[in-house]
Amino acid sequence: MAEEISPLMRDDMGEIDKVKIVKEKGASKEEKKEASKPRDEGSTSEIFKDEDNIPDEVGAVAIKPTGKYDVMDSYGNVQIITTSQEVAPIYCVLLPELSLKDHRAISKFTEIVLKESTLDPAKIVDAEERKRLFSNEIKKIIRSHEASISEQKLKTYSEYIQMNMIGYGLLDPLLADDNLEEVMLLGLDRRVYVAHRKHGMLSSNIIFHSEELAENIIQRMARFVGRKIDTLNPLLDARLPDGSRVNATIPPITPDGATLTIRKFREDALTFIDLIGFRTFSIDFGAWLWVVMDGLGVKPANAIVAGGTGSGKTTTLNALATFIPETDRVLTIEDTLELQLKPHKHRIRMETKAENVEGKGEVSMDDLVKNT
Repeated sequence: MAEEISPLMRDDMGEIDKVKIVKEKGASKEEKKEASKPRDEGSTSEIFKDEDNIPDEVGAVAIKPTGKYDVMDSYGNVQIITTSQEVAPIYCVLLPELSLKDHRAISKFTEIVLKESTLDPAKIVDAEERKRLFSNEIKKIIRSHEASISEQKLKTYSEYIQMNMIGYGLLDPLLADDNLEEVMLLGLDRRVYVAHRKHGMLSSNIIFHSEELAENIIQRMARFVGRKIDTLNPLLDARLPDGSRVNATIPPITPDGATLTIRKFREDALTFIDLIGFRTFSIDFGAWLWVVMDGLGVKPANAIVAGGTGSGKTTTLNALATFIPETDRVLTIEDTLELQLKPHKHRIRMETKAENVEGKGEVSMDDLVKNT
């Protein structure tokens, strides 16, 4: 029986799945029935292929979903799937599937690029320009060593190498998703968890298998803010250049491996209109807060915003700050910069500073308050 092999279902990361298309003409009923079966049918005993058998030389991997599952939501290169084996939905990043040979090739080319690249990421301020220049540089170096490599392989390899060199490895696709509020690495050989704005807490198909890779990513984040994390100081509380909050730990205080929690920075802070729309506040309560914060130009009120972790303190304070008259001077003091006061041009932002490796140079919140 004649068959055609057609490249179909190219995902957003460039992956191609080859699907058998059986010619209708002359096909038997059994062949037509086989060809019409759903592509995700398979063993129901496992959800992720080889989840517990990741080779030692693979630092991190996006496990490909297998078995029976339902897609409850999808966008870009992301699928939110449900299965009978899991209580909560699973957040799946659709990346090109890599063989062990591909992982070895990426590792080899990464070492070559590190030796031969002349670009300094610290000197390229614009993130998009930095990615573009490094992508071109990586492709050029790979081509010089492997002239026969296909365009698809070249694209895939360069993306992975770029993520590992100037990004945060397989955390990059998660950090690029505006639908996520938090990204959580819980240790080695465990799924990375995410907090989704719509679907809540989800496990993902991203797994870190290498302690060295996980700690390198954390060290890269620490360098952005001029801090250091090591066995003598195994805690890190910092922020990324985009404002995202970072908390990390490394062994010995977390014996299961390095941990990392990233609370993502929202590009546009929620306004009181948004909070009223979410039914967080009523219209009457919002109007009352506006009056007392503005003070009708006579006597603005003081306010204390208190609550537990993740309860919405920063979101509420951002919204309240919009009621401060633009003619007033605004000064903020924070452990880690999170407040967004873009409408206020007359503002000063201050941030505490941790002590250096010699135990000197600390600037506490009390110091900053006294300075004002």
